[in-house]
Amino acid sequence: MSILHPLFHLVRASLLERIRRRSFLVVLLSVTLLSLAIATGRLVLRLDVYLGEFNSSWVGALVAGSTTFLLCFANFFIVKNALELDRQTGVGELVAATPTGKFTYLLGKLLSNLAVLLTIECILIASAILIQLVHGETNIDWLALILPFVFIALPAMAAISALALLFETLPGLRSGFGNLVFVFMWFGMIFMLMQYNDIRFDLPGLLYVDAVFTEAAQVMGMPFAGGFSIEGGFVPNPSALVVRWDHVSWLNDIIWWRLYWFVIAIGLTLLAALSFGRFDAVSRLRPLPRWPWRKVTDIGVDRLEWENQKNILEGHHKTSPVGLLTSSQQLTPVDKVSGMRYFQRVFWLELRLIINQPWWWYVITLALVVASLVSPAQNARTVWVPVIWLWLALTLSGLGLRESRHNTEQLVFNIPLPSVFQVSATWLSGFFLTILTGIGGARLILMGEGEAALAWVIAAVFIPSLAMAAGIWSGNRRLFEGLFIAWWFIGPMASKGTGLDFMGVHQEVVARGVHWFYLIAAILLFLIALIGRWLHQRTS
Repeated sequence: MSILHPLFHLVRASLLERIRRRSFLVVLLSVTLLSLAIATGRLVLRLDVYLGEFNSSWVGALVAGSTTFLLCFANFFIVKNALELDRQTGVGELVAATPTGKFTYLLGKLLSNLAVLLTIECILIASAILIQLVHGETNIDWLALILPFVFIALPAMAAISALALLFETLPGLRSGFGNLVFVFMWFGMIFMLMQYNDIRFDLPGLLYVDAVFTEAAQVMGMPFAGGFSIEGGFVPNPSALVVRWDHVSWLNDIIWWRLYWFVIAIGLTLLAALSFGRFDAVSRLRPLPRWPWRKVTDIGVDRLEWENQKNILEGHHKTSPVGLLTSSQQLTPVDKVSGMRYFQRVFWLELRLIINQPWWWYVITLALVVASLVSPAQNARTVWVPVIWLWLALTLSGLGLRESRHNTEQLVFNIPLPSVFQVSATWLSGFFLTILTGIGGARLILMGEGEAALAWVIAAVFIPSLAMAAGIWSGNRRLFEGLFIAWWFIGPMASKGTGLDFMGVHQEVVARGVHWFYLIAAILLFLIALIGRWLHQRTS
């Protein structure tokens, strides 16, 4: 049988499975808002002092260049679920029983990742056409419009798709820790690119765009020595010169470095094939030893079930179908619980689920908390508490997901007012854990810094609200983890205090009262989570 036949159906099935999910609608909405920002001039590509008229060459470069840089980071979290979906749905077990090879299967997943991202790029190409038409340019040069997407976006998407696949095949990088590793890799690559202008790190194509327009400027006789920026804002730069860019050729001497990322993608896929176990996790498990002090129900389950089934087939079974294991057991009657006792019980159960972590998680968390308590209060505020909450984000990313992930909606929703009680209890458990682990920030109260302490409390309110809303609406951990980790880098950890500092790390941000906006945002996010859970309850 030709490899193309199973490969086609692998790609098709995976693509349909992913684009039918609610999380993909969230992605499409985000891409639409990004396109709207470009169309209204709130996101611009500036080449030194030059801006471009909205012809095909400029619009293609504007949309492809800016969105590739901004979405390249997000694309990893968008496609890092190819193997996880097969694990959850049980398709992986069926694949393991087929003669499909590991590389063929992973190549299909790579192509499905690429197909998902190509769907997003098709929307961006359509938005580029609309942007040109809206600005009065009716003469569309299709080749000039599409080539930037081919040479800028496509190689970056291929490499990101393969890297996400590799992370999914490595057990240590499959979870939120892998997302954290990717974020450090991404910012490290951007630092190396900006610091040394090394084209080997130019995944988003920044140096490539610069080289293309430098050559175009030379052909047009313009004084342009290179250098560009992607800027956002509402007020146009008064020093910018609007130029009609013509003679822009995307085929230049460094085009081979864009093809280099396709080679990287194939190499990463081969590495993934070496570490991929074809979903054969059961065969690697060792059976538990049959120690003498273990109960018969622990060591003889298979034997008793076999005897029970044999008795049923022979017509000698006189007890309930559950057989010998439950014939002498009695069920405990269910207590009648009402009012706030429901809420208290759900709260403690949700808290226990959050902190149900391996022993090393407790060791790391305790070490970070102790460090925040023994260090100077200013260090606790600016370093230790943000680091603790970054570490905690990998745990809080499961808020709002456990019911759908473990197929327990019917049990969890079987309480009075589940949309209110369960969401509120889950949020409160996340808030309690956030406050508890970030207790080092409470020392601001003793220092008399009331506004800073208030910003610390509001941050503890905002974080679980964001986690709940992202988890319920996207149906996965990746949206919150990717958003929070990136936000953490460019907000609280930025060298200068900006409005993105949702933790109140910088005093100038606290003085401006930015934390009150995050309190309003936290309330809105909580309401969005309630609406999402109500809709999920009605459709489950």
